[in-house]
Amino acid sequence: MSLMSAIKSALGFPKPLVTRDDRAPLQIGAGARAWLASLPPGQGVHFDLVPIDLGWGIRAEEGDAQGPPPPELDPLPVSLSDPDFELLRGLTLDRRDDRWMVALDLEVRARETPNPNNRLYLTDRILAVERPQYFRAPFTTETPALAIRLLRIEGVLSVLLRDNTAAVERASDTPWEAIDSEVDAAIRSHFLTCGHAIRPEDLVAPPEDDAFRVAVWKVLEENILPGIHRDGGNLELVGIANGVVTVSMVGACKSCPSSTVTLKRGVERLLVERFPGRIHAVEQI
Repeated sequence: MSLMSAIKSALGFPKPLVTRDDRAPLQIGAGARAWLASLPPGQGVHFDLVPIDLGWGIRAEEGDAQGPPPPELDPLPVSLSDPDFELLRGLTLDRRDDRWMVALDLEVRARETPNPNNRLYLTDRILAVERPQYFRAPFTTETPALAIRLLRIEGVLSVLLRDNTAAVERASDTPWEAIDSEVDAAIRSHFLTCGHAIRPEDLVAPPEDDAFRVAVWKVLEENILPGIHRDGGNLELVGIANGVVTVSMVGACKSCPSSTVTLKRGVERLLVERFPGRIHAVEQI
């Protein structure tokens, strides 16, 4: 342990979160291993995943061994289909209190943002891959399961998922204490029911953008978005018409008092400088 780490530990600072690999092979817990070791020769357990609300549940059938185990679990007397094994990656299969169950290690930490109605939750699991994903109530049938779980929480208006963080916007009359525990439970339930990080292919693809829009977005992505993301916010490029760029501030930036300053002194000034004669103003909706 380094000197700085020792000092932080002594002062009670939390350790940095290290994200777990949600594609790691399925693990077998101590209780499950002990039970499997007690089975007579030729006996085993076959596992199936069955659909439940917003995910999958585990079903176990004990009896005659039904086939070889996946290579990663050999020589344990277990069997399951290849698709089910893939869905169970990153989790632990265990037996506790005389029943089979799925378990996982998960840590969720809450952090304040400049916006009093927005809180950032950091986890040791990746929630969204490649780019931030923003969702607000009411959700639809196309909304991913993790976003639905979070938007179901009473008082939650919107969520912004990015890497291993969730920026949650609340109704101002809802106490954070009530939301904190529900966010932890929602994320935990998502992974325990074989959910994984949201990927771009999970969403309805947007229409192709023209070259100018792509160029504008690249400038924003490289120069503006990193700072906004650090505070739990995001910026969406709505459109470009007659030299005016229309954007939407979401997440922690949506109702933050400093968002107007960010928009005019940051976004507008940058785009006017980078695209002289083509952009002369930025407006927020």
